[in-house]
Amino acid sequence: MLQVSAALFAAYGFVSLGVGLMLLVVVNADRRPVGFGLFHPRPDAGVFGEPTVPDELQRPLAIMRAMHWHWLGGVMLSFGVLQLGVIWFGLLSRQPWALAVLTLADLAMLPHWVLVLRPYRRAGVRLRWLEIPPVLWVAWLVVPPAALLGWLALR
Repeated sequence: MLQVSAALFAAYGFVSLGVGLMLLVVVNADRRPVGFGLFHPRPDAGVFGEPTVPDELQRPLAIMRAMHWHWLGGVMLSFGVLQLGVIWFGLLSRQPWALAVLTLADLAMLPHWVLVLRPYRRAGVRLRWLEIPPVLWVAWLVVPPAALLGWLALR
């Protein structure tokens, strides 16, 4: 049971690590005009409409967008590395503190994901699975069973 718990927690760690690494490449290759939104053009248009950004603001906003995504990518990369390290050095050594840290850190993210998604719900936009970055929905799927299985294995 502990190995299944570790694998579920690791899934979230690997997704976070992958997103962080992907953003290192994707952000620099993004040559689209700056617009409004976070996820996908269809749901973003439902929340933000389709405002245009004046030409004189394109460059500064593109720089700000790149800075934001690089920052988020670094946070996700760091989170993934720490997640996998706590699993490897703590949880798989049957250390109860590791289960507590993994569970609390992962559950601490969930309310923030709710806040990120709230404007879409308020606008009546129904997000499709592939329009939501995996780092958001993987947490909802794997963290609760990972925490429960870990607790059962360590008690």
